[in-house]
Amino acid sequence: MLPLAQRVHAECPDLPIVAAGGVQKLADALDYFDAGATAVQVGTANFFDPRITFSIARGVVAARSST
Repeated sequence: MLPLAQRVHAECPDLPIVAAGGVQKLADALDYFDAGATAVQVGTANFFDPRITFSIARGVVAARSST
């Protein structure tokens, strides 16, 4: 799904993109944001770790505030 997010962002840079699919860790979310996503949805990973969404969100905030 990452290549699709990149393509949509390249074609329509002002279009908000909510990326979903395969987000299991912070690096996955950051990859989507780097590809142009506006938001990231965490789905199935929540079944394995119900706190993963919060962990990823904290990581994204920390990563973006350090740049």
